[in-house]
Amino acid sequence: MTCTVCGTRARSSARNVEVSGTWDYKWPRGSSIRVAFQKPPMLLNGDFDRAVERITTLAQRWERAIAEYLKPFGPSLNATEFFATGVSLDFAPDRSFDRPLGEGAPAGSEHKSPYLPEELEQRPYDVLISLEDLPLIRRDPFRAPIGVSSAESEFADQQDGIQRICLPYSELGSYARRVDYGVPSAFLGRPQSLGASSNGKAPLLSYLESVAGSYAVVHEFGHVLGLAHAHQAPELSSVSFRPVREISEILTRAFGLMSPVSDRFIREQITLRWRGSPSFSDWLDVKSLESLDSIMAPAGLGWFLAESDVQASDYSLADAREKGDILAMALRKPETESADDKSKLVVRTQPTPFDVESLLLMYGDRRYKALANGGNTARSTVSSSAALRPTP
Repeated sequence: MTCTVCGTRARSSARNVEVSGTWDYKWPRGSSIRVAFQKPPMLLNGDFDRAVERITTLAQRWERAIAEYLKPFGPSLNATEFFATGVSLDFAPDRSFDRPLGEGAPAGSEHKSPYLPEELEQRPYDVLISLEDLPLIRRDPFRAPIGVSSAESEFADQQDGIQRICLPYSELGSYARRVDYGVPSAFLGRPQSLGASSNGKAPLLSYLESVAGSYAVVHEFGHVLGLAHAHQAPELSSVSFRPVREISEILTRAFGLMSPVSDRFIREQITLRWRGSPSFSDWLDVKSLESLDSIMAPAGLGWFLAESDVQASDYSLADAREKGDILAMALRKPETESADDKSKLVVRTQPTPFDVESLLLMYGDRRYKALANGGNTARSTVSSSAALRPTP
């Protein structure tokens, strides 16, 4: 449900950089984003191949959504042209990396793949995906510079660039290319708190076929393509959220995490708005949260609003099997089933027209940009509660 949204500052060891607009992380027009997969430990080759196939199929929902959206416009505006001149995903069948270094590697590098010297002559990927179970840690020098203690850094939940990843996560757009070689830039493994497989399949495969896994993959590939969280649009200034610690408690209990979700994660992924203005950056016009219908709005966003009546005590994995009305039970369902209404959450697993228009605006020429702005304006006049209760 995440990306690296630097709503305050993007940090580097050399200087602080203000991030104001989508130009900072969007791919150059005409990019074909090369996607590679890291083989997780203890996963059989056949299961790895099936997991890659499932993720590829889910990620390609973005391309199918674009093609379906543009179908009525015939040859004048078409998906083939957009993929060639805008942005597309490239899943080469032989693009896989060796298993991570594992125990014995330097702290924060246990999940980095080894490499041969000749591989550095041409980097064979743009985005490297980890399928290891979560949580895990990685070394991320851009988030807290090496040698800077957590007390000296802007956020006090990382030290020396060590980042703990509890939930599915992806670097935003071209930020993926600033991650060290062999270090994953997207993490689509199964959160261990969601439990093991009960259908005889490998736990990772069962997870990827569930509502949770399907949502996570499609959502994170939106970030890979360069889409930030839609509810963090610069002009949505009237949205009021609960205190950060309350949001952290709800997330921690809902997912059964062993340690609390960090304050930094909450601020970057949920409560902060992007700086800047839609007038000089590629943001669709979003007037209210109620009119927002997007897979790029985090699942359960309504829980975190100030007016929400959801309590952290409502969400405990210990009660899941008895109550049957919490997040974990809804997310474990196969994607072919609808989530139980008692869960207070129904999750999207397909990109919406709003999401397609966001990509057209970012990567299309003036014709596609005009189409995106016109379509969004027409829909924004219809009030909806889609951001709070998205539907499959």
